[in-house]
Amino acid sequence: MGDEMANGRARAGGEIGMNGEHYAGGTFLPSTRLPKRGAQALGRGDGRVLVEPGVFVCPLSEYRVIFNAIRALVTIENGMLAPAFADNHPAMRAYVGEGADQLAAFHAKIEAYNAGQRFI
Repeated sequence: MGDEMANGRARAGGEIGMNGEHYAGGTFLPSTRLPKRGAQALGRGDGRVLVEPGVFVCPLSEYRVIFNAIRALVTIENGMLAPAFADNHPAMRAYVGEGADQLAAFHAKIEAYNAGQRFI
């Protein structure tokens, strides 16, 4: 390695890394011969979502999972969901909204989940 690669960055104007791909000037050079990983290589996962604690499924695209939508604001008590905060708590107002209709919709999701419904 020469002085130009001492800091692990490509020289001004760009250079070819050890994996044979071009790197623009100033970008980090690879330390392996493996090809670049782009966004397409990362993928979107397998499409599974959390429908209840510890249970993942692949829902149909037109459905929204209740638990996934409200899990930050609920606790589980005896297998049932319950709000983790009072209705006037800043976290509730920030997530749910300040309107009575929005708060009622949040509580309706909890009731639907506790009744056995997992999707809306």
